[in-house]
Amino acid sequence: MGFFEVTAKCGHVGRGQFYMGMFYVRAENGSEAAALVRQKPRVKHHHKDAILSVVNICYDEYIAGREVYKTNPYFNCKNRQEQRIHEGELSVDIYAETNFGKRERRDDSDRLARLKAERRFLRKMDKHGYIIYDLGA
Repeated sequence: MGFFEVTAKCGHVGRGQFYMGMFYVRAENGSEAAALVRQKPRVKHHHKDAILSVVNICYDEYIAGREVYKTNPYFNCKNRQEQRIHEGELSVDIYAETNFGKRERRDDSDRLARLKAERRFLRKMDKHGYIIYDLGA
């Protein structure tokens, strides 16, 4: 059994942002440590890049890290209102989310062009009798 310091992206700090949380776990290897941390509360479970780093540490660092984890206000808050009280302390570890391999958000012009194309298609389908309107429902 080894001791690991796992850095992960945590949520509940606003849209498009994450809190960089440090977790201290005991596991057989780094991948098991990462899997354990991914299942912990407040970690962004469904993000591919939720685990930022896994570092093998000694027992003394593990014990010291566990004490820091227990006193961290982010992990002791039960709701967003409690979290706002400690916002000054927490804002140091809040970062903007980046898009790794994700599609960029479309601007309005792309959206409007897509809607126009969809309307043209529906008019064409209606003209040829493929769309049946049920007005009795």
